[in-house]
Amino acid sequence: MASLPTTLHLGEAEAIVLALEISEPVVVLLDDRAARREARRHGLTVRGTAGLILQAKEAGLIPAVHLVLMELREAGLYLSEGLYERLLAAANESPIP
Repeated sequence: MASLPTTLHLGEAEAIVLALEISEPVVVLLDDRAARREARRHGLTVRGTAGLILQAKEAGLIPAVHLVLMELREAGLYLSEGLYERLLAAANESPIP
C-alpha cells in the first residue's frame, strides 16, 4: 500500500490508493492541489472537476461550460477567476457579465 501524507483528506487519500491498486490505467478526479501533487508523484493521471467539464463539452455531452462552472462555484467549488477565464477561452465561450 502506498504511503501518503496524513495531511490529505481521507477521501482523496482513498481515491489515490484505489487508483494505485487498479491494474488498468485510470484517471483520478482530484481538485485539492496537495492531493493532485501526491497522485502525480505516484505516477497517476489526474484531472480536476473543471478540466472534466471542459472535456464533457469537447465530447458534446454538455452545451456550455460556463453554466456548469457557475453552478459549481455557487455550490462552493473554489475556482480562481484566472482559471475560470482560461476554461472559458479553451471552450470558446465568453464570460457572462
